[in-house]
Amino acid sequence: RVLIIVPESLLHQWLVEMRRRFNLRFSIFDEGRCLEEFGDDGLEDDEATSRSANDNPFLTEQLILCSQSFFAKHPRRQQQALAVDWDMVIVDEAHHLAWSEQAPSADYLFVEQLAQLSPSLILLTATPEQLGKESHFARLRLLDPDRFYSFAAFLEEERLFEPVAHAAKLLLADKPLDDNATAMLSTLLKDDNVSGLLASLNDPEKSSAARSALITILLDHHGTGRILFRNSRQTVQGFPERERHGYALEGVASDNDLQQDPRYTWLVKQVKKLAGKKALLICKHAQTAIDLEQTLRNRAGIAAAVFHEGMSIIERDRAAAYFADQDSTARLLICSEIGSEGRNFQFVHHLVLWDLPTNPDLLQQRIGRLDRIGQKHIIQIHIPYLQHSDLAVLYRWYDEGLNAFRCNSSSAAQVADLLHEELTAILHSDDQAAIDGFITKTKNLSAELETQMRKEEADVLINQINTYEQEGSLWPYMEDLFECYGVDTEFHSADCFIVKPSDHLRVSHFPELPEEGMTITANRACALAREEIQFLTWEHPLVTAAMDMVLSSETGNAAISVIKHPELRGGQFLLECLFIIECSAPAELQIGRFLPHTPIRILIDQTQKDLTDIVVHSDLIETGQTFDKQQIVAFLNKQRQPITKLLTAAEHIADTRKQQVCDDANKAMLDSLS
Repeated sequence: RVLIIVPESLLHQWLVEMRRRFNLRFSIFDEGRCLEEFGDDGLEDDEATSRSANDNPFLTEQLILCSQSFFAKHPRRQQQALAVDWDMVIVDEAHHLAWSEQAPSADYLFVEQLAQLSPSLILLTATPEQLGKESHFARLRLLDPDRFYSFAAFLEEERLFEPVAHAAKLLLADKPLDDNATAMLSTLLKDDNVSGLLASLNDPEKSSAARSALITILLDHHGTGRILFRNSRQTVQGFPERERHGYALEGVASDNDLQQDPRYTWLVKQVKKLAGKKALLICKHAQTAIDLEQTLRNRAGIAAAVFHEGMSIIERDRAAAYFADQDSTARLLICSEIGSEGRNFQFVHHLVLWDLPTNPDLLQQRIGRLDRIGQKHIIQIHIPYLQHSDLAVLYRWYDEGLNAFRCNSSSAAQVADLLHEELTAILHSDDQAAIDGFITKTKNLSAELETQMRKEEADVLINQINTYEQEGSLWPYMEDLFECYGVDTEFHSADCFIVKPSDHLRVSHFPELPEEGMTITANRACALAREEIQFLTWEHPLVTAAMDMVLSSETGNAAISVIKHPELRGGQFLLECLFIIECSAPAELQIGRFLPHTPIRILIDQTQKDLTDIVVHSDLIETGQTFDKQQIVAFLNKQRQPITKLLTAAEHIADTRKQQVCDDANKAMLDSLS
């Protein structure tokens, strides 16, 4: 049972993406849906609470999508949501959950209660540290309140970790540890018996392995563990290239009259230069967006759509639709920072940055409005700035120091955090030498942190996933299954097929397959390029439901084959059995880590001799020969009693092997906990 809480503007986008990309059928719940379920409009609070606990609309679905504003407007729905046993709660744009030790927001308190009642909580944000350390701590507190119990203690702990960070930096940079770092690690990690590892640092042959082991131990003790994950787009294919265009303008900014601002003059010329192409402009404040739209319309005769947080969801949808319409006169959409959150405009490839944030995550969030999978053009990023201004320094810092306009740096946020005070000071400096030195320092620090990313370990996981996806075993399996049950398969295009029930369907209804059929592919690239085609994976509802149908029915339970094999003498019959070891346990225990569903294959001859290790299963399939079915049926009827005895013998052998598998799983479990 999953609850996803998102900004209202993203409700339908989440609904569509979860359905199209992951085949998860979520239901949007708002006040209208809740009233539709039980019709309790007009009930007083005491009457509503006296109703049966089963009269809870959130119990009618397993996968539910709600907006943050829905719960804020209807406190009674909060209480109903809290009464449900959610397996997982997901909160998108989690940086909007305002918190302080003195006055946490109502939204935060509601999510906190959900977190306490739910075994799993996921907080999603593209800008985790945008609002400072206190906001970041607030989210960590939701995830692990025992560890992050006090903001003051968090800051003190962070200060005490500086020597640890220094030692880790030396280890990562492959530099020798000084005496203080060695003594600190020896004391800090005394329970891990690291004296041998510290001694091995001076041994050229053992140094590399010792450093890796010490770094791993430090991460286990002092990393965020499984609390915080930062996704990197470097390993994701399908993103477009970027080109940045900086425009150094003379003059001074004018807050009172935009027409006197050199950036405005440049903008008018640039919009006309684009010759009908659409562009997205993002600025920090809603008022700036409003003023720009009015000035462009009244003084330059340029039609633009405006998009900011002060507008209702319907007004924003209309503005977005007006801008997206190819026949509309609006060639420019002006967005405020917050107003553009969660909106995607990949049909546009020109981005104008009226100003720049000091947070690299926020900059990438701006660029991400266009820079998405599905963008078919090179992103053109336009940055007008006034010479000798703080914006000019910020532009150079992003461009030369972090290369943030051309690519998304995994280390940018960490660099910005480390250099925050210096950046604040340098923005107001006229000392070009100091600015040049700061940018060089930024560039060097960014390169150093990039090398510290654990790329080798990540590459191993990526290769394993790629190998799994490229096995190509899914479609042959599904093709055989469709043929067995009477589902027609028709070629559509390369790697794509149309499947639909035939007149000879062996079941009354093939699960998850509509009467009109569907177009499917097992090729990810095809599915990404063609939204109307269903992407088949082993987790697709049609695949899992079809396998459940096979396992729960008698179809395919037994097969007969006549074989010829060099290891087998002629004239005998064999029995091959496939047993599955299953361990029933609550999902939160993740028992599959130690004892997943494990098949046990047993092959015995008519004398009950175990031939499992002598003849592999694939050989039996590959050497199958044709035979007279009537003769085989007569043979089976005659040998029913011996076959029954062989089944009993096979079960006995399987029980013995099952015990060994269980013992191994039990040992693996105990080893992992020791």
